[in-house]
Amino acid sequence: MQIQRAWATPLILGVFVVMAGTGLLMFFDLDSHFQKEVHSWLSWGLLSAFVLHVTVNWTALRQHERGSAEKIGPLGDGPQVLALSFLVPETEEEPRPQQLALHAIGHTPLKDLAPLTGRTPEQMLAALQAAGMPARSAEQSLDSLTGADREKEDDAVRLLFAQGKGQRAPAQP
Repeated sequence: MQIQRAWATPLILGVFVVMAGTGLLMFFDLDSHFQKEVHSWLSWGLLSAFVLHVTVNWTALRQHERGSAEKIGPLGDGPQVLALSFLVPETEEEPRPQQLALHAIGHTPLKDLAPLTGRTPEQMLAALQAAGMPARSAEQSLDSLTGADREKEDDAVRLLFAQGKGQRAPAQP
């Protein structure tokens, strides 16, 4: 099977545009969970498109490589930057306000969260039990119910703080 330049080049450009867009959104904290997933999974698409593009243009790349060192310098810079990224020590990143709030919510007993959710502690326990979470006491925190499972904790927060049919709104101060 011969790979056609007519679709290999537009493929890599199209995937790159989506990766660049989602990457910029992530950089400026304007992304959604779905966009992060698209970005992560599409990286495999970008890698595949890159391999196809290099395959189609191999002859031209080899001729380009025979030129001066200045022409091929940027090709070697990418792997060097990647290697350096493993050598740079991790720094403590200041947590975002949302992370701090969720951490506090996770460690607070359900009875103390009740006024924030607009439910009674009994309603909270019933809702969690109906969702299959082992809520036994209003003294428990969401962390104790979900363990280290972040996804379950997110589900519990959504469940308890959702304002929908049959739920009363939180009391206004």
